[in-house]
Amino acid sequence: MSAPRRGAPTLAVVGLIAVGAAIRLWAALDDFWLDEVWSYFIARELDSPLAVFLPTQIQIDNNHLLNTLLLYALGDQRHWVLYRLPSVLAGTASLALAWVVLRRYGNRSALFGLTLFAFSYPLVHYASEARGYSLAVLFALASQWAGRRYLAAPTLAGAAAFWSFTALGMLAHPTFLVFGGALLVWLGVEVARRHLKPARAVLLLAPPLALAAGLWWLVLSRLVVVGAPPVALSRVLAATLSYASGGPDAGLAAALAAALAVAAVLLGLARVLRADLGEGVLWAVAIAAPPAAVLWSGADFAYPRYFLIALVFGLLAAAVALGEGWRRGGWARSAALLALAATIAGNGVHLVGFLRVGRGHYLDCVRFLEEIEPSDRIVVSGDDTFRNSMMLRFYARYLTPGSRLVYTAKEDLPPEGVAWLLVHYFEDGAAPPTVRDPRGNSYRLLRSFPYHGLSGFHWHVYARE
Repeated sequence: MSAPRRGAPTLAVVGLIAVGAAIRLWAALDDFWLDEVWSYFIARELDSPLAVFLPTQIQIDNNHLLNTLLLYALGDQRHWVLYRLPSVLAGTASLALAWVVLRRYGNRSALFGLTLFAFSYPLVHYASEARGYSLAVLFALASQWAGRRYLAAPTLAGAAAFWSFTALGMLAHPTFLVFGGALLVWLGVEVARRHLKPARAVLLLAPPLALAAGLWWLVLSRLVVVGAPPVALSRVLAATLSYASGGPDAGLAAALAAALAVAAVLLGLARVLRADLGEGVLWAVAIAAPPAAVLWSGADFAYPRYFLIALVFGLLAAAVALGEGWRRGGWARSAALLALAATIAGNGVHLVGFLRVGRGHYLDCVRFLEEIEPSDRIVVSGDDTFRNSMMLRFYARYLTPGSRLVYTAKEDLPPEGVAWLLVHYFEDGAAPPTVRDPRGNSYRLLRSFPYHGLSGFHWHVYARE
């Protein structure tokens, strides 16, 4: 009987990782959305890989360095799913690392954590688009794993692994620098607690700190942050916490889901702090530092993706809390199972909507314009020149040979307007049946192309009346 018991967790782990990978790959099959298209054009404009680091080159926060380098290396591919594969692979590897990190708290906590990670809608979402967030999550988990191994048995090879993972994390996304602060606090606690020689800490920390300083001076301090309309940080944090536990993004239900998520995280952190003070401090700072950094920066906007690393360590803590509930048995075990089931069900609702609708139907929209335009020259205008023209520029290559898309900025509209008008909305809700362009021409709604979730926008096609 012992062999089946040992094999059952292995089978469950392999099965959950396979299911998580399949969901992420499925989610990667939908349309390329604006930020990915933008990243694609940034990569295509580079003269060489080194140009991504030059201050004279792209100086916007959409330039996630490691992702841009990967897009550059992959070349000009006709199908954008290839550009998303690095994120899918990173998201899948993160599942395995979450299991490894949590095993010290028991197989049950590790299985609960792997389940939370596999079906987490935010993790699936960002592990299926060509951006730097999934890579940053992977290297955050890998940095903790490598740092833990180095502290247990300090070697040059162990230090090199830590250096590599932290360097890749910083290249993946600037939010990793905030997590780097959590690593500094953790290692400081461990040096004091274990009475380690300061030289070992210097050996471990000097190269990452030097790289962080170099990246800040060369690239990050010059970045222009391209934002959106201001959103209260409290609202974004509540939405992120609610998403973590499977709740909606707003309303009373979101507030309740966020409160339950906070309770689970605090319970888990208390257990981790008792078991390993240093690791508990690391997780606590990794969770608290990102919102604190946004507050300190004075930014008037934020997105849930800015807190993805914090969400990951929150899920780790919640998994420990669920495992502790299972271990205690009785009502605590029932509560843990109920919380896990509710979280998976809520995330399942998000995933079903996301997998069904995706980040948008931009290619369908372009093909619809081609279908309804009687000539081979499709003249279009819209409400936002930057977003609309960039998406049309990318998807124009999929038109029938001979067809040509021409975008007219709203500032350059002729008195009679154009045949077709594109209007985009991030908010859900019905599009107005008629709109007017800056010249006063009226347009009626022909068709809407929706999106669902954390990335994308609704695109509405209007015809001149």
